[in-house]
Amino acid sequence: MRIGGRGPFGLVLRRCLAAVWLPTLLAALAGLVLQRAAPPQLADAAAATAAVSSPWLMLPLLVAAIGAAVTAVRFWPPFAAQRPGAETLRRLQRGPLAGNGATIAGALTAQLALTSLVLGALAGSFGAPAARAHVEPRPAREGLLLPGTAPLTFTAADGPVCRTLLLRPHAGLPDGPITATRLEVRADGELLTTAPLACVEDRQLLRFDFAPRSVHELTITATAGTVPLWLPRGAVVLVGDAERPWPLNAALVALIGLVPTFAALALALLGGRVAALPTVTTVVVAILFVSIAGELGPLPAAVRALLRGQWLPASPVFPASIPSLLVGSLAMILSMSWPAGSRR
Repeated sequence: MRIGGRGPFGLVLRRCLAAVWLPTLLAALAGLVLQRAAPPQLADAAAATAAVSSPWLMLPLLVAAIGAAVTAVRFWPPFAAQRPGAETLRRLQRGPLAGNGATIAGALTAQLALTSLVLGALAGSFGAPAARAHVEPRPAREGLLLPGTAPLTFTAADGPVCRTLLLRPHAGLPDGPITATRLEVRADGELLTTAPLACVEDRQLLRFDFAPRSVHELTITATAGTVPLWLPRGAVVLVGDAERPWPLNAALVALIGLVPTFAALALALLGGRVAALPTVTTVVVAILFVSIAGELGPLPAAVRALLRGQWLPASPVFPASIPSLLVGSLAMILSMSWPAGSRR
């Protein structure tokens, strides 16, 4: 792959940047205006910021991803079948991908540059806090919480140093008059807080801070009330004490945003062995729209984690990117073994 001005990487990179920077800028400004027009109304500031701001922050990311991918596909003739100049470039470019691999790399680099600038400029304005690790302790068993039932125990394998506990229990229908269920929380046998913790609504957030300490085991006991509660995965979260700067978290979001674009371009390249440009372009746009706007890919979850102050390396966002990476890698391998223009 040549990075020089006349190689496919450099040509595609410059073309994508020239074609997409203005639409991305306009989408970013529109997202900022719309976010200001719909201020958060929820009691939980982090959840409110993520709920209200994430769609508008994803808008310029979606524009940058689709714009860079479509520009690369339309600019480089060997990406689709039956295009003028494609055969000439296939003879000039070495390798089974005929420069298409460098084309994909150029589009991804352009997207990374644009989305990094957008996230660096807007994430702070959208309320992204300093990032902290969010740890989900594992339950020893599942069961309902009611007075008289056995306490529920949760374990954190590495005993992280934490400062906040987030509880979001699921609530059932009480057998009789509705009385909020009061909870007692202990960490390694010590009472974490004397503040009253009561839950009466489904997924009601209970949040409290405590002095930073290592937590290996949490024990939650229902002491009073009639509302049955249960705590599935994700309902108990420990927030770490160490802060990470949000710009680093934003850079990781920009990297995660490349995953759906890579998968879309790889699948489009595979289809382009026999399909014409309109079909290939439609495949790219459809995959990216479903992955980002339809929230089937990892980027929306990464944006919400950024706005909630969740440190991405400690979140499930990166493992969620693996299926898309595998699909894209498989499509690239098949494209290298499938000669362009063949029909089998």
